[in-house]
Amino acid sequence: MINYTVRDVNNVQACWYSTNNGITNSSKTTYGANFTNVISTEGSNNWIVYCNDTFGNLGLTSVTFNKDTIKPLIDFVSPTETNN
Repeated sequence: MINYTVRDVNNVQACWYSTNNGITNSSKTTYGANFTNVISTEGSNNWIVYCNDTFGNLGLTSVTFNKDTIKPLIDFVSPTETNN
């Protein structure tokens, strides 16, 4: 889920998001509707939320985070005794 806040809400026309640096964008929605069913991927994620106003101004903000769901492999090796 992406929750966002716009500072100047008086003239907001639409908001949308991208999870791949603007290559693919969601459908535009009215301000105040948070985005649900947004799926992050393993590794680095960069999510951008865009909003424009009725004057044609565009604002955006982004967040980058890393998703790591792979469990580490740990191999415990007991020390061996040496004879001197």
